[in-house]
Amino acid sequence: MRLTSLLTLGLALALLPPNDRWSGSFRGTVLRAAGKRQPVEPNPVVLAELLVTATLAGLPPGAAFEWAGRHASTELAHVTRDIVRSARNVGLSRALLDVPEPFGDLCTAVARSTVTGTGLVAALLAYIEQARADEHAERMAGMQRLPIKLLFPLALLILPGFILLVVGPVLVEAFGRIQNSLPPVSGR
Repeated sequence: MRLTSLLTLGLALALLPPNDRWSGSFRGTVLRAAGKRQPVEPNPVVLAELLVTATLAGLPPGAAFEWAGRHASTELAHVTRDIVRSARNVGLSRALLDVPEPFGDLCTAVARSTVTGTGLVAALLAYIEQARADEHAERMAGMQRLPIKLLFPLALLILPGFILLVVGPVLVEAFGRIQNSLPPVSGR
């Protein structure tokens, strides 16, 4: 009984889609139990928020990147470490212009603010607001496409029921009429 229950549970977990919220948390629990971390994609908005905090504390842009690297996640710390290392060689503005995506837009805004002397906090807050608006627009577009994506699976779910409820009785009645119209079979 217990082995059957475990096999059923294992089969149910294996059949869950990989992007399902519950299976993802289960996968995270398994990874934590194994001593491994789930990979986290570095987020430019988090870096921008850390830079705003450091800049409001009075740090210049280069020191703000160093501070953000010390207080960020491991993945984000690698990005800031690369920026600081490159800034020591070619200068902060040039180093910020060479940063690849997804941090390119953020670093371009910081470089523009550094070169022109405009307010860094205002530039960072504008970047954060724009990034959140873009993410919101992307999610809304996904929500608008959702009915189209669900149309075919829903049709596949509804079609068998339609056949069973509408076409089935018609076929049963037709076969009944055919059977009644045939002469009775006599024995040998």
